[in-house]
Amino acid sequence: MLEIEKLTVCFGDRCVLDAVSMSGKRGGVLGIVGESGSGKTMTALSIMGLLNPQAQIKGGSIRLDGRELAGLDEHSMSDIRGKDIAMIFQEPMTSLNPSMRIGRQLGEAVRLHKIPDSGSSAKEIKSRVLEALADVKLPEPERIYGSYPHELSGGMRQRVMIAMGTICRPGYLLCDEPTTALDVTTQKGIIELIRCMKDEHDMGIVFITHDLKLLKNFADKVIVMCRGRVVERRFSLRPEMSIPEGLLLRFRTGAGELPEHRMCVWTQYDNGDDMTNILEVKNLNAYYKTKSKSVFAHSEKKQVLFDISFDVREGEIFGIVGESGCGKSTLSRTILGMNPLYDGSIVHNNKKPQMIFQDPYSSLNPAWTIGRILREPLLLSGIRERKKLDKMVSDMLCKVGLDESYAYRHPSQLSGGQRQRISIAAALIACPKLVIADEPLSALDVTIQSQIMQLLIELKREMGLTYIFISHDIDVVYQLCDRIMVMKDGRVVEIGDTREIFDNPREAYTRQLIEA
Repeated sequence: MLEIEKLTVCFGDRCVLDAVSMSGKRGGVLGIVGESGSGKTMTALSIMGLLNPQAQIKGGSIRLDGRELAGLDEHSMSDIRGKDIAMIFQEPMTSLNPSMRIGRQLGEAVRLHKIPDSGSSAKEIKSRVLEALADVKLPEPERIYGSYPHELSGGMRQRVMIAMGTICRPGYLLCDEPTTALDVTTQKGIIELIRCMKDEHDMGIVFITHDLKLLKNFADKVIVMCRGRVVERRFSLRPEMSIPEGLLLRFRTGAGELPEHRMCVWTQYDNGDDMTNILEVKNLNAYYKTKSKSVFAHSEKKQVLFDISFDVREGEIFGIVGESGCGKSTLSRTILGMNPLYDGSIVHNNKKPQMIFQDPYSSLNPAWTIGRILREPLLLSGIRERKKLDKMVSDMLCKVGLDESYAYRHPSQLSGGQRQRISIAAALIACPKLVIADEPLSALDVTIQSQIMQLLIELKREMGLTYIFISHDIDVVYQLCDRIMVMKDGRVVEIGDTREIFDNPREAYTRQLIEA
């Protein structure tokens, strides 16, 4: 039994968890839901003994199968972490060692905790790691085993984190937004995987999310948190039940209820044939270099995009959807010139686009202030006058809803939503006409998602922008995009107007995405 009773955590005089109580049992699923900053992750870090040194547990109890964890020394906690209780972190890029291959990182957990039936030889450990990678449905486990984190997509890295958390078969598993960066079909697969592990190994699950729909068919008990407190409890969200109104009230946006599926397209766009194309891609094939097994052999090219053709019209929002690993991010990097291994045609009818990256924390230099991050694109464009630079930075911060004081902060001092606003500001400050947004909402709760969506639309109108919006969230794409391109396995499945594709999908794969 995992029991938390009246847990209070403070940073100095500021209380971040206020008398939080909850419990989860072996074989059960405890869901914790709430907006960003509500205390969900702080609760999980308290359980794992991974609190910031400035944070202190001021009161309460954390018991794991009767053993008190609050106040336990680091040496004792290190024996418990991974073996008795493990955690899947939200941001895999900041949790995985960028200088170590995936296989070595997972193998360390096996060696450290001496897992029964795994063996101790390098061959036996490798076999266990490959099995764990296959369990989370990663393609080509051998290739993933020898890859570095930066060589994987966001969804692949998330699945590696899940494999790392479950490889030791802990009694309890804390899942902090484990499906955030995954497409809807992969989300279902991961949920089912966690469910199977729970049943097979009698594992207790604590599932932290901002997506209440994920918990509806999964959790036995749901806790709603707000501003460091538990504000509501539910002991069942059965499939036949509608989501309780009280829970929904916690996730209202400033514009009303959360966006519903097929509610409306945000923008009304005239898709006439006389519109100017700002980007034209024809017969694009992209490749990656593969590592040779011999030091004397030449590296080979692996094709990852196959005969991609489309155009983006000036002023529209062009959506690209598909499962993790289908080639969406590879396509964006190739368009930006970040992948030189391609053939075919890429024509920019304006200056090259800018990019809003999926993970703002890893794309923002942690050692730089926000002001310096935003000045860098301006310096590269030839602007040198300090007053002008400061004015442009201040104006751009204002445009994304932040005041000029944020120029003196570092990325670590910002929330996830604030970091995403800075990422948007960094992409727009050089005044591009085309912006590629690669999963800009994936790591945000529904309230912040709505705010960022509204912000993107306002900036589009104000600055005359054109967007390529990459996402695995079909509902978001429906609301934002004028046209959609569906991708699978590096190929285009179909392209068309948003309403047409949703109402009359031609391909079975598209119907699967819509119905998921």
